[in-house]
Amino acid sequence: NDTLIDRMVAGTQTQADGRTIQELERLRDGCLVDIMRTLQRHKIASGLTLARDEQRRHDSTRPTPWSKDQEIEAPLSLYRTLVPPDGRLASGHIAESFAVQAFGETTQALLQYAGIDIGADGVAGSYLTVSSHFSTADALSGNMIRVSTRLLGHTETDIHLLHEMYAGDGKTLLCVSEQRLSSVSGEDGAPSPMEAHVLEALAAVHTAHSSLGASEYAGRWVKA
Repeated sequence: NDTLIDRMVAGTQTQADGRTIQELERLRDGCLVDIMRTLQRHKIASGLTLARDEQRRHDSTRPTPWSKDQEIEAPLSLYRTLVPPDGRLASGHIAESFAVQAFGETTQALLQYAGIDIGADGVAGSYLTVSSHFSTADALSGNMIRVSTRLLGHTETDIHLLHEMYAGDGKTLLCVSEQRLSSVSGEDGAPSPMEAHVLEALAAVHTAHSSLGASEYAGRWVKA
């Protein structure tokens, strides 16, 4: 009856608390994604499907380690993926939590490209991010992103790099992360020289990237 309908309308309006339909949809999607991420850690129900899908994506995008007869991209293109519903803000800008994850996976890809052994869990345990700076640029239209990586410099123990996240078309810059990694000893965490073949690969990449123009986002906060 009309009384019941009026009560239902009033109840939904109270629950909405002034939010638009689009805002409520984003809230719903975010809640669903959070549930799936929780299930993913336990590999059950929809979380198992998500875990398998991410594993296939990682396996298909793992780079082939550098070799002397291989042409080096400048910059390197080592990572691309779809942005999940919780990976962007209401403004369309990339959420920092998603960017940190994407840049972290790109760093792992770079280490693997340089010939660094990646464990079964996909992590290079002997490399520590000692400094990092994140900058936001433009908003994303679409769902695909890719990350370009340039090697700014390196020493026997350190790697200085710049990740630039673009929209899938490769034209719209979304955000940037400048990082310095340090090779550390597994015993005491002290700086430890990288292996000779890794240094050779990094030197080749740095030479190839030396022709790239300077980025306005590099060198402002992170020092090699």
